[in-house]
Amino acid sequence: MTDYGIDTVILAAGQSLRMGEDKALLKFRGRACIVHVLEKTAGISTRIIIVLGNNFSLVRDFLDGTSWSSRIELVLNKNYRDGMFSSLKAGLKPCRAGNFVLVQMVDQPFLPPEIYHALVEAIDNRYLIFQPAVSVKGIVRYGHPLIIAPAFRQTVLQETRPVILRDLVREYNMRRKTIMVENRDILLSLNRREDLHSRMGN
Repeated sequence: MTDYGIDTVILAAGQSLRMGEDKALLKFRGRACIVHVLEKTAGISTRIIIVLGNNFSLVRDFLDGTSWSSRIELVLNKNYRDGMFSSLKAGLKPCRAGNFVLVQMVDQPFLPPEIYHALVEAIDNRYLIFQPAVSVKGIVRYGHPLIIAPAFRQTVLQETRPVILRDLVREYNMRRKTIMVENRDILLSLNRREDLHSRMGN
């Protein structure tokens, strides 16, 4: 295990329009998605920040009084309608300046702990981005979550163009470390009811 400090930013401010209900509190195998994600990231995190939008009060009330309430920081992204990149910026602002940051979407409650451990073990000061990938029919496809170095955190915060994280990562491809895995779950997320039913069967 690395000695680097790691802050985790959980992106949970989406409007969940296709799902029809808030994905942070969506039940997956009997428990809310946010609980699954918290359990899998807590062991590698020095700090956990959850970015929320119009679901702020809903998620705050759900977590209040639980064992997680003292270990997390909730951040309201007032500009959540502007998309995920705005939420990422909101979550990165309170992170400790020298820490690496695990960027995790709330709608991946099914990822195994091995994915997170592989990312942490891959941390190397020569790189800015650490991202899992899987080979699909001979083509390397990148997925989530990913870890970013302190310097790339600053790059994201200072970005003023209307970009998305994927495009910004590609611009720094030479400083991206690819962690090959065999689990295609890194490519998936729960966007629709069909996705939920499909994952429940696995």
